[in-house]
Amino acid sequence: MNKENRNELNLYINKLKDEELKEKIINMNKDQLTIIRNMSYYYLIGNISETVDTFKKENILGDNTREREIIQKNLSQIIDSFNNYHLILSEERMLNEKEKLINIRKELYKLANTLYGYSIELSYIKEILYYKEIKNMPKNRFNNYKISRNDINYLINKITITLDRVKNDYNKYNTLISKILLLVPFRMSKLKYYEVLKSSLLRNFDKYAANMVESMIEDYKMKFNSTLLGDYGILFDEYFTEIQKLKIKNMDGKEDEKEVINKDIEELSKRINQSKLFITNMGIIINKMLVLYLTKGMVDELNDNDIYSKFKKFIRNQKKDLLEILIETSNKKLEKNEKDLLNRTNEFEVLVHESTRRGIVFEDELNSEIKYTGKILAYYNDITFTRDEILFPESYGIIDKNYLEQLIDSLIHYINRSISSMNNLERKIRMRRLLSQIDLPFNNIEEFLYYIEYSLDERVVSMEEIILTFYTLDELLEEFVERQ
Repeated sequence: MNKENRNELNLYINKLKDEELKEKIINMNKDQLTIIRNMSYYYLIGNISETVDTFKKENILGDNTREREIIQKNLSQIIDSFNNYHLILSEERMLNEKEKLINIRKELYKLANTLYGYSIELSYIKEILYYKEIKNMPKNRFNNYKISRNDINYLINKITITLDRVKNDYNKYNTLISKILLLVPFRMSKLKYYEVLKSSLLRNFDKYAANMVESMIEDYKMKFNSTLLGDYGILFDEYFTEIQKLKIKNMDGKEDEKEVINKDIEELSKRINQSKLFITNMGIIINKMLVLYLTKGMVDELNDNDIYSKFKKFIRNQKKDLLEILIETSNKKLEKNEKDLLNRTNEFEVLVHESTRRGIVFEDELNSEIKYTGKILAYYNDITFTRDEILFPESYGIIDKNYLEQLIDSLIHYINRSISSMNNLERKIRMRRLLSQIDLPFNNIEEFLYYIEYSLDERVVSMEEIILTFYTLDELLEEFVERQ
């Protein structure tokens, strides 16, 4: 909305009486829901069709027969539910459809989350192999290099200056610290590590809602060791078996043997990620289906018989030319509705701002309606396929300090239990990665810099590793500065 149009809108709104303004907001809320319903509908026309085509023609899930059957069943239920949406349904039938979709969503989330766990474990295997490759390089490769105390001081100073440049940009500042920690040799006692984790998380989560902290703690557990959580090792047995085989491979072997392992890791990673993306897309389809059913009866029916008849025809014969027409048509209609929503959103914000300025109080019925709209938007805007408990928390209150400490202690106990069965290298790699994923670990910048300095001390780290880390960090800092 340009300045001239906004001024005209403000003049128009200023002339409205309070009741007229309230009615305008109510009607516009309904209009926005209509557009969101339309956008969901056209998204589904194109994406259900494309998903059916992909599942039929590509071996998305490999030899995971049980999971293929689950996806096939879910796809059929999605198509049935989409067709049922076009019928006149009783209230009971509507509730059944919503419940069916929510159950499919939960089932798909379990599948996607298991694949997330497999991708994490595979990434650790890759990192361990990389470390072995570096360590097993010829010992004389650094004969002409030597890192002095002055060099270390130079690097610490460069880190300080680079961080100072971006200190007002939280994301850049935090990202740089994370990248540095991933490159520095891990040199920290277990007790000190737990102390740093606990103090950092107590500070970071102090003002968070309880459900958000619970979710993030669970995610940290998953990122540290996904093998003890969820359905790891139960679902997608083909991927599980291949990962287990990779874990027992000899990573100290010859160069050509390592190349084969690397190739196997890359190939398996590609298949796992392809499966996860496919299932995540199905989860987003369910989100849009729920938007349709949550708005059914609230807004006027959408009658686009032409595109729907083409959709039904494609489901029957699955012809490529018809798929292309469906995707092209649905994308155009989706884009048009997106523009309409953007224009109306700007106007809606001006109306709400004016009602707030006037101190207008809305009745409970409207507040309830807006809350319901929020639920619809939560599904519509969920493009990463988030767990239901995060989308709709039971409480938005700030977490109790004692409960926060219990959750952090549960993470530390989980880490402690996990590392008991790991060798020293794997333990260090996992602990280092988790530390790098904590926002601003350590109590202050001085403590962080001291840790870097200690991790590059020749008395505790080999000169070869110091040299490699020094040049890798220096290159990281140069690239970081160039991008600013």
